[in-house]
Amino acid sequence: PETPPEEAPPEAPPVTPPPEEVPAETPPAAPPEEAPGETPPPPSPPSEEVPQEGQPAGETPPESPPGTPPEQ
Repeated sequence: PETPPEEAPPEAPPVTPPPEEVPAETPPAAPPEEAPGETPPPPSPPSEEVPQEGQPAGETPPESPPGTPPEQ
C-alpha cells in the first residue's frame, strides 16, 4: 500500500514544468506589435537624409538635375 502513494507525488512535479512553457509563449507576442507598421516609421527618418536619386542631399542641390550641372 506504501508504493501507490509514492507514485502520486512523481506525477505532480511533471505538471509544474508545462506552466513554465506558457510564459515563454508570451514574449513572442511582442513581435506582432512590429507587424502593425508602427516600427517601420522609425526607419523612415534616415531614408529622408538619402534621396532616392542616390546622390547626397548636401553636395548636389535638388534644383540642379543629377549628372547635369547648371553651368553647362
